[in-house]
Amino acid sequence: VNAGTAASAGYYAQSDAGLFEVGINGTGRTGNAFVWNNANTNMSFGTNDLLRMTIAADGNVGIGTTAPIVNNGSRKYLAIRGTNDAGAIELSSGSNGDVNGTITGLIQSSDLNSIAADKRIAQIQSVLSGSTATNRGGALRFLTKPNGASGLQTGLALEENGDVVIGDYIPIVGNRLSVKDGPIAAGSQSST
Repeated sequence: VNAGTAASAGYYAQSDAGLFEVGINGTGRTGNAFVWNNANTNMSFGTNDLLRMTIAADGNVGIGTTAPIVNNGSRKYLAIRGTNDAGAIELSSGSNGDVNGTITGLIQSSDLNSIAADKRIAQIQSVLSGSTATNRGGALRFLTKPNGASGLQTGLALEENGDVVIGDYIPIVGNRLSVKDGPIAAGSQSST
């Protein structure tokens, strides 16, 4: 146990072999709270005497599993496995109100190498949709960034009533499918 020095103010605990540390402002970690595993091993977290989450030595994270995913190069994964049912991620709004059009959750992808100020390239949104306060329907919006553009545009929307809208467009009432600026093509295409 180290109660701090001039070079490392704060508190941290270190295992005898120096493989595991926890605390605030430990050696080389000034200004940060930390739980640090210096060994090339998994780190596990549990409650009620059961394993709940594992951070694998390669950085992949698993909830409900000791093996988050098969290694696939430099990608990092979050794996969620249910005990007797499907694994799930729930995205929900906090106290931002019950307002039509409110985004209640999103999954987003960004290009950190982009020179644009807005680095988002794709997003899936779940949105409150409908006029029944405190019991609104839900819609899904799929947004993408066109090449060279700034910002995302709605590419596809699935409305609360099942209508599908292609393009950033207000659906035409009574149409199950609405398409902005363009015909719909069907058929097969030859690669020759």
